[in-house]
Amino acid sequence: MTEEEIIQRVKESFPDAIVDSAGADCNFQLYVISKTFEGQSLLQRQRSVLALFAPELKDGRLHALSVTAKTPQDEQAVPHLVQVKINT
Repeated sequence: MTEEEIIQRVKESFPDAIVDSAGADCNFQLYVISKTFEGQSLLQRQRSVLALFAPELKDGRLHALSVTAKTPQDEQAVPHLVQVKINT
């Protein structure tokens, strides 16, 4: 599967989702933000995304798919890191 196909599948199931991904070949990391995850545990969120790719994970077209799934509120609650260059 391509990165574009993975993102498209997530967006089809979670239309409001903001999706970012990284990876190549058959190993990908997904970062998904969606209101759909509200009220779900972290495990439930991950399982709902991984279920979209069950056939590909089973037959080996995808070897590894790491999922971070958050609600918009989760994303706002986490401070963003800023990289600071220190002169030495």
